[in-house]
Amino acid sequence: MHAHLELASKVVCIALLVFQGGILEIYLVKEHNTRWSAFAVADILVICVWIFSFVAARRFFQQKKDEIDAGKDPEDFPDELPLAFFAWLFYAALLTPRVAILFSGEGSTRLKETDFLGPNTLKAGVACTPLIFILLVYAHHDAKPHTIRKYYLQGLTGTVAFDIFDSLDLLEFLFLDREEHRFPKSLTNAVLAFACINFFLPTLALFELKLNSFNGQVSSLSFKLLYSMSFVFLVNIPNLIIRSVLWHKYNTDVSVLLMKNVICIVLGVVEIMEYFGSERPMPCSRCGRWYTPDFIEQHKRRCTSTPLQVDDQQLEDGGL
Repeated sequence: MHAHLELASKVVCIALLVFQGGILEIYLVKEHNTRWSAFAVADILVICVWIFSFVAARRFFQQKKDEIDAGKDPEDFPDELPLAFFAWLFYAALLTPRVAILFSGEGSTRLKETDFLGPNTLKAGVACTPLIFILLVYAHHDAKPHTIRKYYLQGLTGTVAFDIFDSLDLLEFLFLDREEHRFPKSLTNAVLAFACINFFLPTLALFELKLNSFNGQVSSLSFKLLYSMSFVFLVNIPNLIIRSVLWHKYNTDVSVLLMKNVICIVLGVVEIMEYFGSERPMPCSRCGRWYTPDFIEQHKRRCTSTPLQVDDQQLEDGGL
């Protein structure tokens, strides 16, 4: 059953990539000219990269299973495959310019609700992004149920997907007539810029999953902290300010996600304060590897009883 669900998720993910790419190309050609159909090559490249990453993940999981069956320690085989963050970075780099082109001009304001290729179809195409992210993450993991990694994975994917949706929701105001509402160019550019930045931020979350072995060891540079700070200062604070300006200065309808921005800012600030408090990771004075406070003493006892050259090799393989 698990294998069938895994295959289904990968098939759906590729289907969504094809659907989203096709929708964006259609609007580029419709609102601009046929030269933009060349982006279809970019879609083919993205799909090839993602299929390769899925195949590599499947082989990785099978190798992991064979090694564990042969008596190897499961801790030697993390659930995350490094290609996940690269696949998303490649996808975001080719998605961003198309979104910027479609929403930066007046073309989005000329779309009619009554047309099939109106604003709603374009919204549906762009709104696939959070779901694509979730499917990508689960296609690159085989975390077992009721484990720390599984709970962490679920929380992280939900948070990242919701933050992507937050920025996509704000793009909706770019469908309004900008002359009628007298939106300044700086405001529309700010919305588009922060939305495009948000497409790249999940890379930090995926890199954190790549480095986090969930045995107490962490990297000296916390990508989880970078991710939290980025989504506070590059997503939630800007989106809160923009929504407040649209509400009070331009009297536009504001999404209830405004309160989501407030909540996420508070949670993010608390998480940042906790990291720099008593729960901050500490390095081992002998091998230099970083551990959370709950695991540092346990590691030190194990480290002192292990030849130092072994730890040096482990540091070279897994530490930053």
